[in-house]
Amino acid sequence: MRAAVVVLFVCGFGCDADDTGSDVAADSVADVGETDGAVVDMALADARADGSLDGARPDVAVPDAGPDAALDSSPPDVLQPDMAADVTADGAVADVALPPDAADAPADAAVPDVPIPPDAAPVPPDAAPLPLDAMQPDAAPQPVCGDGEVQPGELCDDGVNDDLGGGCLPGCQSQDLSDEVFGRDLLQIDIQMEDAHWEAMRHQRKTRHSIFEGEDCRTRQVPNPYTWFPGRVTIDGVEVPQTGLRKKGHLGSLSSSKPSLKLRFDRYVDGQRFHTMKRFAINNAKNDPTYMRSCLAYRVFAAAGIPAPQCTYAHVTINGVDKGVYFAVEEVKKPFLRRHLPDDDGNLYEGTACDFRPEFFGGFEQETNERDDPGREDLQRVLDVVLDAPDEELEAELDEVVNLDRFFRFWAVESLIWHRDGYSGNANNYFIYADPADDGRFMLMPWGPDATFRADNRNQVPDTVLAFGAIAHRLYRHPPTRARFYEALDAVIDQAWTPDDLIADVAQVEARLAPLLPEADRPGFANQVESMVGVIAGRRGVIDAVLADGQPEWETGMRFLPCRVPVAPISGTLETTWGTLAENVYAAGTGTLDLTLDGVPVEAARSGARIGRLGNGRGRAQLHIDTPDQRRFRFVITFTDPRFHDPYETPGEHPLISPQMSTTVIHEDLSSGRAVRIQLYDMGEGTWTFDEVGTTPGDPVVVRFEGTLYRGVVQ
Repeated sequence: MRAAVVVLFVCGFGCDADDTGSDVAADSVADVGETDGAVVDMALADARADGSLDGARPDVAVPDAGPDAALDSSPPDVLQPDMAADVTADGAVADVALPPDAADAPADAAVPDVPIPPDAAPVPPDAAPLPLDAMQPDAAPQPVCGDGEVQPGELCDDGVNDDLGGGCLPGCQSQDLSDEVFGRDLLQIDIQMEDAHWEAMRHQRKTRHSIFEGEDCRTRQVPNPYTWFPGRVTIDGVEVPQTGLRKKGHLGSLSSSKPSLKLRFDRYVDGQRFHTMKRFAINNAKNDPTYMRSCLAYRVFAAAGIPAPQCTYAHVTINGVDKGVYFAVEEVKKPFLRRHLPDDDGNLYEGTACDFRPEFFGGFEQETNERDDPGREDLQRVLDVVLDAPDEELEAELDEVVNLDRFFRFWAVESLIWHRDGYSGNANNYFIYADPADDGRFMLMPWGPDATFRADNRNQVPDTVLAFGAIAHRLYRHPPTRARFYEALDAVIDQAWTPDDLIADVAQVEARLAPLLPEADRPGFANQVESMVGVIAGRRGVIDAVLADGQPEWETGMRFLPCRVPVAPISGTLETTWGTLAENVYAAGTGTLDLTLDGVPVEAARSGARIGRLGNGRGRAQLHIDTPDQRRFRFVITFTDPRFHDPYETPGEHPLISPQMSTTVIHEDLSSGRAVRIQLYDMGEGTWTFDEVGTTPGDPVVVRFEGTLYRGVVQ
């Protein structure tokens, strides 16, 4: 029997932190921020002093910029038909809580390149390495020990003896020196690249609509637009010449000025290692103003016995330019598996907006055995059980294909630290491994926890559990396995939850990182850290308070599909002056709209436009088009975050793409005297042109735009 399910959108593919789930009741006003997932809308309030998760001040305070100013959101990943919003007919505020999506990109996918913006120098899809003498004139020949090829007289070749300079020694060395790197408090990483390579790499990008276009967007794999470039990397004074560099991250962590990067030391030099490591990644923490959430989360997973990546902090420069604080993280590859498990020969998959549901099943990215075992029969067996097993047989049948002891512990940690962009929180950001030493049963491992330890004000989500992933959802709905979840949660709290130690660690890291931040950013950093500490300190009390009334029901459903369906071409104009966000939109400017819906051209009876800057530094434009039949098209366009992207508020043509821009279009019915939402759209895959713009109040602004209008998939 196929289990009946209901679905609710939680976080778009990325709750990138730029993309998180958001759900706000009708008639409410919600600002939605970007998370890497983050996965955090502005509704993720900071903790109260008691650490409660329901109803605190927003993470980002945005001064009131007048009507509609609360719509600081990325475009919606889905539409929620049951969330009709009423707003005043003068176009004041709408309850558009529009998530960002979080999720790291699949690793090392060989895929075609994407177009580079006109101002970026063209570079071949996978840039050829420079000659060694061009990068380091005196570089000595690199040893081949560690290239993974077993030579006569060797049992294995793991690269441990590279520094000896004498080739490989017989026998298999088990030494792994990665802890020498991740055990450091702060790495200093300096990267040098050719300017053309840097320009090309930083402008490579993913867009929401290119990834999620179509009714069946998660039944297929998503091409990875990122390609490798050569560079010279120096880590704590040790130079690693000819290192491979590649942009990483999904929508939430996307940045052109401070990109997250993969560092691969053997990409261009066979056998080259850094402390026995072939690679690691550095993340820009775009969705985590504390920079600490990921490392703290991995620490809790590890304490609970869940294999988790090593993590530390880094100060990064690129071509001599200070890029600020990053965090460095181990990648989940074969060396990671070897360190944690007795057998690394199983199938490893990355789950980015993937789940054991037919409409989510196609996006699993296979990381090992791609050529030897590409059939994915192991994943199919899990899907069959999740869909077909009767409740009374679910636990036994699922335990044959998924190690449930491990899963309940993993799930308990995700819920404890509130990993709302992970598997149980968003069917996102996780690895799943078929362990040969455990009869091929799957185990889940964490990834991308930069939205953890945050307050959550979603009233319909119990503060004790996340169950948006299909496995967690089915288990929680069955009382015996729900009880088993709470047993695992109790065990994790008793054995692995040490809030005093975590808070002490936070204080040390805060003192270490604060001097590296721009002085203007330090107060906000301190506030964010204080909020996170409040959640950590109060988390046990919140859970105990909920459970005092019994184990709560889960009535929220599962993750909504992030798919976007193209509706029609769209174009228009607006004219206004800078600094008018607080003024009446119809008095501040005018605009035009060229759009045909269902074969009927949209006519304008009146129009209005305004533009300015929000309290968080991002620019915003608004356009209202009212039609003769008492309908309105209300556009809310939010420009790039100047901390992570080149500014848009300059004359010329700019890409109209998400998540660099968030472009919400609300279609409303005004006939009742109140603005009632009919449909929610967004725009993308086009251009936004400032024919004239200045950012001093009163400066004239003239805009043309064109692109495609999209809607979500109704489920």
